[in-house]
Amino acid sequence: MSAPNRSGVGPSFVSSYALYTNRVFFYPYKGYGKYYFSDWRINRNSKVLASISETSGLRGPRFVGAAPIRIESVAPGAGYVVISFSIQWGSPLPYAIDYLIVNA
Repeated sequence: MSAPNRSGVGPSFVSSYALYTNRVFFYPYKGYGKYYFSDWRINRNSKVLASISETSGLRGPRFVGAAPIRIESVAPGAGYVVISFSIQWGSPLPYAIDYLIVNA
């Protein structure tokens, strides 16, 4: 049995000049939040991927703890991105948000 012909099928790769990343640390928080990050490299056609992690303090290492922490939505605009998130825990937790901008 031979592998199927996959010509023309597969991931498309973007040159590294079109990729940007940033990490922002925050003071302890709990509940739902929304942050507006200004970044001149973002436009309405940008792809923005985000992650959120608990930290062991401001600028501390990131880790996966017991608290449910998640990104709710990400919406790029002209020169900014809006990232909404939730931290569902009994007390405020320090956290960091990383985002990756892809301009193709």
